[in-house]
Amino acid sequence: TEAATLVGQPATLQYPADSIAAELPNSAFSRIDSARAGFAALEAAFAAPAPTGTTAAAVGPSAPKGLFKPLLDGLYRQAAGGLRDRPELAAAMTAPLLYEAVAIQAKVYIVKPIGSVTLTSGETPLPLSIRNEFPFPVQVRVRIDALDASRAGMTLGPEQVYVVPASNGSGLQVQIPLDITTSGKSTVRAELVGPTGESWGPSVAFQLTSTAFGTFTLWMIAGAAAVLVFSLAMRLRRRWRDRHDRAARQARNALLTSAPISGTTTISESGSDPGVSDTENPESGQP
Repeated sequence: TEAATLVGQPATLQYPADSIAAELPNSAFSRIDSARAGFAALEAAFAAPAPTGTTAAAVGPSAPKGLFKPLLDGLYRQAAGGLRDRPELAAAMTAPLLYEAVAIQAKVYIVKPIGSVTLTSGETPLPLSIRNEFPFPVQVRVRIDALDASRAGMTLGPEQVYVVPASNGSGLQVQIPLDITTSGKSTVRAELVGPTGESWGPSVAFQLTSTAFGTFTLWMIAGAAAVLVFSLAMRLRRRWRDRHDRAARQARNALLTSAPISGTTTISESGSDPGVSDTENPESGQP
């Protein structure tokens, strides 16, 4: 009869307070979720298919499916009802799994460079080495800190996926494409990220020395050179014109001030040569 009266009416679930108190705290579930996400990222990195052209002989055998399933099963058991009244034990059991995920990621890392890296042109790639101490190949990406890149005057290209061979002691040598527009010294940090975007371990700092000139700087230099060449050409043209005008004036002045030509005679108004006397003139009739 009581159930019949509740038909069609909203019901409220009453959960006893003592049962609520016996549940695992939310902090325990947050740790479990964090560990689960870490192992999911590891599985994605080790189970992702190799890019086209990469063979198993070159990178090593692929990781088996369910590589981290035993760890995940142990993680799920920590949320079982048997640990409800023992939250400290549940937290203590979660911590080693979190450390295990971090330890696995630590086996794939960027080799810290010795000294500084010199970039000699605006499009010189950043060389670095990725080492994998795990017995299976892993896929990772290299991420340059965006703020560091901006301070260094870098323009970064799209992130690429690299297949790091298994147990490669020498490391995988990669070239990070970038375009740098300033010269000088700077520091940038690089880190590895998995296929799902999770960070793999701490970042590595690179000391860069750039002797490159960016596109804008090159245009400025070219423009300044063009202005200099134009100014020099105008100056030479003006100097040549002044020299030509000076030579013409000198020639004209020489013609105006030059003496009469030797051997010429001046005829007087009487028609006789002033240098000859009348007595010497045979036409005068005088001796």
